[in-house]
Amino acid sequence: MFRLLKALPLTLAIVSLSIVTISCGSGNTAQVRFVNAISDDTQGLDIEFNGTKEFTDIGPFHASGSTYLGVPSGSDKIAGFATGTTTQVFSQTSPVSFSSGTQYTVVATGFLVGTVNLVAPVDTNTAPAVGTVNFRVIDASPAGVSSVDVYIIPNTAQNTPSCILGSNCPAPAISGVSSPLNSTTPYSGYKNVPFNSLGTFGYTMYVTPTNQTTPVQGWNGGYQIPEIGSVSVGSVRTIVLVDNAPGSNGMSSTPIVLSDLN
Repeated sequence: MFRLLKALPLTLAIVSLSIVTISCGSGNTAQVRFVNAISDDTQGLDIEFNGTKEFTDIGPFHASGSTYLGVPSGSDKIAGFATGTTTQVFSQTSPVSFSSGTQYTVVATGFLVGTVNLVAPVDTNTAPAVGTVNFRVIDASPAGVSSVDVYIIPNTAQNTPSCILGSNCPAPAISGVSSPLNSTTPYSGYKNVPFNSLGTFGYTMYVTPTNQTTPVQGWNGGYQIPEIGSVSVGSVRTIVLVDNAPGSNGMSSTPIVLSDLN
């Protein structure tokens, strides 16, 4: 019994040290979700960070993004593989930097036959100002125009926007967003849009070349943003502009919409 009591403090010390070590390790991660917007990709991708598979079967085009997963913070080398194989389809030679405890949306854009670009904006998934909905747009459409304005307009009736571009529309909600292949500022910051008090009628989104009011080809009818959520006020959405499927030119009128909050 005496020997057991003497050993007990040492045992507790080892356990305590183990707990501290585990706690420190868990803090060295960032939260990342991944979107595959590569224009000529026709398959799912497995994504590795520093040689470790973190995401599996991230679909192309209009599939939704992944959920958030923990990845190592610091400078990470990211590579993509055809799902379920060891066939590497892209590798980012310049590491992407992630801060511990921070959330990111990583969007892969560009071309497998050419250059794949990764953008990794910091996510701000906190509730916006009272009475508003928060939107952010990432232009991942290298086949689209070089810079776009984005109109996000509350509908006055089901599927009917409250203005006609070129006449009584307000200023764009988000202006001067450009593709990663054309600019060093490929994504917008978060913008508040007044909450549509009509609720279920939602919003219509138009995309035009910057400083113009004629929609980009295919966007004449606008895009009906899916229902904002069960708690509409205080919602946050990220909208990713993507190219049409391979064989078609230009920007798709069906973006990827990520539900960030509510």
